[in-house]
Amino acid sequence: MKKHTVFIFITAIVLQTTDLTAQDQLIVFVENNKSAVSNEFNKQLNAIKDLSTKGILELSVLDISETGAPAEITITPLIVFQNYRGRSIYQGRTNTLPRIKNFIQTSRYVAQAKKLNIRNTIPIWNLGRTRIWSPIKIVPVTGTIPKGYNHDEFVKESLDVLKKSFRKFKFVEESKLGRSDRGFYMDFYPWHADNGTLCLSLALFSQFHCKEPVYELKKTPLTGPWKKRRKLFEKAAKLLEKAVADTIKTTNTGDGFNAVSTSIPVVSWEDLGLVLPPAPAKNNTMPEFTNITLPQKWVLDEISQDQPPILRIRFPAPLDIYSGAATQGSARFTLNPDLTINNSRGQFVIDPKSLSMGDPDLDKALQGRIFLNTKKYPDSRFVIESTQGDGKPLSFGELKPVTVSGIFTLKGISINLTPSMQIEPILSHDLEPRLIISGNFKLNLRNFDIEDADGPEPARHTLILDYYFVMKPAVN
Repeated sequence: MKKHTVFIFITAIVLQTTDLTAQDQLIVFVENNKSAVSNEFNKQLNAIKDLSTKGILELSVLDISETGAPAEITITPLIVFQNYRGRSIYQGRTNTLPRIKNFIQTSRYVAQAKKLNIRNTIPIWNLGRTRIWSPIKIVPVTGTIPKGYNHDEFVKESLDVLKKSFRKFKFVEESKLGRSDRGFYMDFYPWHADNGTLCLSLALFSQFHCKEPVYELKKTPLTGPWKKRRKLFEKAAKLLEKAVADTIKTTNTGDGFNAVSTSIPVVSWEDLGLVLPPAPAKNNTMPEFTNITLPQKWVLDEISQDQPPILRIRFPAPLDIYSGAATQGSARFTLNPDLTINNSRGQFVIDPKSLSMGDPDLDKALQGRIFLNTKKYPDSRFVIESTQGDGKPLSFGELKPVTVSGIFTLKGISINLTPSMQIEPILSHDLEPRLIISGNFKLNLRNFDIEDADGPEPARHTLILDYYFVMKPAVN
């Protein structure tokens, strides 16, 4: 197959001493079909090119109408990042550049898991290659409760009406959804008046924003007698189905997309010349510096733009569309006097106000009372109480695993924690000693009175934290 690929090359620059031959690639799949979504996204391309320039990437823009597209590509525009660690598909609004930047930064250091998003008994709309999924929530009736009302029976009856009323959506017992499939949540809010009138309010939420609906019928809800409630749900099905169809064509929310037609040829990544780059060659030979020694005491170095954030947060797959990074904090670490890891001590503090998911609205919700409540709890910390290594002194260029235990505190609640940790002494570009302390651990959000995300168990209440502290010698 002949390829007509638009390539925009930006020279790759060394990001870390461990990435000497690695190449970060950003691939943007588009379809110049003159749709409103395509035209609007074309305005964003320059900003994305600017992001790639600042991120030191190789950027490729591919028109699938000329090149075809891999099977994983079911919508356009779609942004994909790849390097030797793996390939990641952007899941987020196309008009939120900070979140795209966060996606690039996260994907650079953490390969996206391949686990599918499995949803049970929900409506699915097959549109070309794309599957649009829409979980349904019907809340209990409020107001004057009708005589003989049973919520489970009410929900069962309402779902039966919706199944028969949808034209594009079909209920599917089990759906294995990919990264470029898109979801919208349908919410139903019934209220019953004293006179027997049922008022049915509706809301449609993007999978990328659970607080502000993309469609809402609230001020003028559907109304009718309680005995004719099935008619209201028939109307609701048509309204919400139309709202989804309208939203995917819109340009003002960033949720719009073009469904990839089944007529677009399926081609492999290799056919497109987009094989994953090889892993960088390791150079473990360190120069000899007789006048440089490892100190015993360390503090957090200034955070550089070319290193990972000190803390990345993400939900496990398939909910890893929710991710963010913290950029401010403090740390101190003291090695054993013999410079072994055994019996070392330390404290790592994160400023939760610096935590961002790349979306101002999400950040505001994240730092509010329901989640982190940063006004009342201005920091989160981990205090190391014991460490155990191999008993040998640290040396430059040698990565050592560490067994660690300590106390982790979030929102004023403390738990015992044994995170994975590894320590590596390196020399900075100016030949100064640095200590890289990195690792990750999982938290059950329910232990800290933090609301679950929407999704399957246990991913909905499990948060993964990846930390990366670059330490410098402490000044006594």
